[in-house]
Amino acid sequence: MVLHLVMPLLLPTYTGNSLDVSAKSPSPREIKFSTDGTNLYITGSTSTVDQYKLGSAWDLSTATFYRTIDIFSQDFVPRGLAFSSDGTKMFVAGAWNKKIYQYTLSTPWDISTASYASIFLSYNPPVTDSEIINFGIILTILKAFSQVR
Repeated sequence: MVLHLVMPLLLPTYTGNSLDVSAKSPSPREIKFSTDGTNLYITGSTSTVDQYKLGSAWDLSTATFYRTIDIFSQDFVPRGLAFSSDGTKMFVAGAWNKKIYQYTLSTPWDISTASYASIFLSYNPPVTDSEIINFGIILTILKAFSQVR
């Protein structure tokens, strides 16, 4: 006998909330949230990572700009962005030098406390997205330019 469990399909609905980041990131490439949804991070067409604070978790209508860090000394075309699960490590995939750079955050999730750890991983082809798995130890590249086209 085979039993089938039928689950209702829940479709997402648009809340009408949005966040205009064009002043800081004219061409956003990557967004990430902290695990609790109170921080939003964006990379774009500049050599920076921008951080926004959300007054209510996951609610873009409560977002306010917080900080920017410039990673130009490592790469001026950041594409992928990921964090360790505890927010103490940030990984930025640079498209120009084809490297993923590791930063240490002395205060979890606060990019103003980020310092380059002098650790990088070279890759080819350039990445457009990256994720941290296994507690931030293993970095896997999910998309590459050749796969996206």
